[in-house]
Amino acid sequence: MTIKNNEITLYNGGKEAFPRIIERIEKADKSIVLAMFVWRDDKIGNQIAEKLLEASKRGVTIHIIKDKLGMVFELAEERKKSLFHKEFDLKLMIKAMFMDMFYPMEGKGKFHKQTKSPIYNQLTNSHNITVDKDNVRSDHSKYYIFDDSTLIMGGMNIEDKSIYTDVEGKEYIDFMI
Repeated sequence: MTIKNNEITLYNGGKEAFPRIIERIEKADKSIVLAMFVWRDDKIGNQIAEKLLEASKRGVTIHIIKDKLGMVFELAEERKKSLFHKEFDLKLMIKAMFMDMFYPMEGKGKFHKQTKSPIYNQLTNSHNITVDKDNVRSDHSKYYIFDDSTLIMGGMNIEDKSIYTDVEGKEYIDFMI
């Protein structure tokens, strides 16, 4: 779906959406606002983080809004790695453990201590990047705003299963516009 002038493009899954998102990050010259529910510490999660760091070094101001409730899903599903939520939160950890018990998946990881990756430290310590990760928003938002003029939004989290498959080999298709 495309509408010219005020252009609307439908991106069918991560294979279509992530290249456009990365392109927009690379072209941004003023600001990026990004809100995300799930952001995993995986290949695409780190790639997006690296591109944001590169943009911040060009002088782009970046504001990341990461819903803390997404941590429950990050720790209960897939390989159980969160990019931002490395600190132990008993209340959310209990929710994740209960969800894990009732969310059977072959091949998913075991609970383990979250370790802060170098990319996490760089993102949270950059002077051009603000990270709001300590609030439970419960709104499931997923959007990017580039230079106050381009919006990409929809149902896709930042996680490898948006591009490839989940740990069971199932393909997921979330849409972005």
